[in-house]
Amino acid sequence: LSYLIVGRIFDRFPNINAGAAEVGHGWLPHWLIRLGEMINYVAGTTPKTDYKPIEYAQMGRFRCGAEPFEGPEMTKACIDLLGTGCLMHQSDYPHNEAHFPDTAGIVIDWPFWQDLGTEALEAHMSGNAEKFLRLI
Repeated sequence: LSYLIVGRIFDRFPNINAGAAEVGHGWLPHWLIRLGEMINYVAGTTPKTDYKPIEYAQMGRFRCGAEPFEGPEMTKACIDLLGTGCLMHQSDYPHNEAHFPDTAGIVIDWPFWQDLGTEALEAHMSGNAEKFLRLI
């Protein structure tokens, strides 16, 4: 991800998107904010990017699988920082953390979806992954 941003791959190739799975999602906002600070710190030694690192995730250029075991608080915090277009539900099946077959229901029942709305929930549960995989 560092190379995709600092190497201006996202800027030079607007149809390239990237994603990560099986790594959790709570790390992503911190990492993108920190990368932005490091780019500023070494300004002049790295190419100037068209956007801040966090903005690439906010635009959906980088998406990350969201594992339910990180919980509703972490997921909501990530959505607050990255927007509703970055995270993609992943069940984590067949791992024990998956709570299969109830994984999707657990996430759908998280209370914060009432505030964010049906569109945000649908994006998280399927829409973001469909866009990432270019199914829609």
